[in-house]
Amino acid sequence: MALALAVPVGIAGVAVPGAEAAPAAAVAAASGAVPSERARYPVPTKTVWLCRPGMPDNPCEDDVGLTVVQPDGRTRTGSYAPARSPRFDCFYVYPTVSRAPTTNAPKRVTPELVYVARAQAVPFQSVCRLYAPVYRQITSAGLAAGAFTDPAARALAQRDVVSAFHDYLNRFNQGRPFLLLGHSQGAIALTQLVQEEIDGNRDLRRRMVSAMLIGGGVWLAPGSRTRGTFQNVPPCRRPDQARCVVAYNTYAGPPPADGLFGRDVDGRRTVCVNPARPAGGSARLSPVVPRPSSAGAQDVVGYAEFVRSVDGRCRSNGSHTWLDVSEVPGSLLPEEVWQAGSSGSWGLHRLDVTLGLGDLVDLARRQARTVLRTS
Repeated sequence: MALALAVPVGIAGVAVPGAEAAPAAAVAAASGAVPSERARYPVPTKTVWLCRPGMPDNPCEDDVGLTVVQPDGRTRTGSYAPARSPRFDCFYVYPTVSRAPTTNAPKRVTPELVYVARAQAVPFQSVCRLYAPVYRQITSAGLAAGAFTDPAARALAQRDVVSAFHDYLNRFNQGRPFLLLGHSQGAIALTQLVQEEIDGNRDLRRRMVSAMLIGGGVWLAPGSRTRGTFQNVPPCRRPDQARCVVAYNTYAGPPPADGLFGRDVDGRRTVCVNPARPAGGSARLSPVVPRPSSAGAQDVVGYAEFVRSVDGRCRSNGSHTWLDVSEVPGSLLPEEVWQAGSSGSWGLHRLDVTLGLGDLVDLARRQARTVLRTS
């Protein structure tokens, strides 16, 4: 079956000096302060929304076509159209995609932001209301110059994410359950947000469906199965478990010694939750690959889901903990997807979300049912 496909990027294709230190830096930055459960949250800066229900020309809110490819090659037509009356929200923070020449990106909507939101987040609109703020992330150029270890550059990006989350809580949430979704730099920003705003706040934890922090750095303390980066938000270990974290970093086989993601440092083990089987063991993932309007175009007009086409299993070897993936024999997932996503010490970082997207959306649906049932 011939399908024109595009591979979404995570962090842009440059080396990231100090990237392995990012989780430790995020932990060190956490103040531990949490707002009162009854307090209104401060909004120090104006939010620029990339996607938000009700906004004009919302690039995330349309009926996006889906081709579902079964393991035997049969296909059917589906849709990621917005759910009619979703009962929970998704708050999405995108990875590093800005091509601006500055250290921090401008606070405006650009084509690359639209592209990555459509590639990674729009499928979630089939189960939730989708909110995605623009933030002054560290750009690809900034990462290449080592700005990820610059406290001022990190703080500017983080301030926008926290401010937008407060804006969302004050103006739009109205006590609804919410799910956090982030990849790479977006996952790291949300990790710090959970530490500072949610981990110690019982009311917000009760409403949090889960925190899907993909391709970042969430870790467990030595000897613990529940605590580390967070004290009250454990790794998800059942498909119906809620108020927990889903995190993983993807490689096809053991990471190289210089693998940037999933590093285990000083006895702390990186969290790995297989979205297709949170309890552990091997399970088959269902990648969702964006489809462009034409070959080579940087847009998304549809999706192809390749059902159970990739084997995935969390593994650890003492230096790294990762989601180990490989093609299922006879898989119809095009080879160019693997080729475009693989990059030495980066592993399959660019494909972190793509390879598990069908499972992540299904997991979000099941976790939300638990929160709605137990709230």
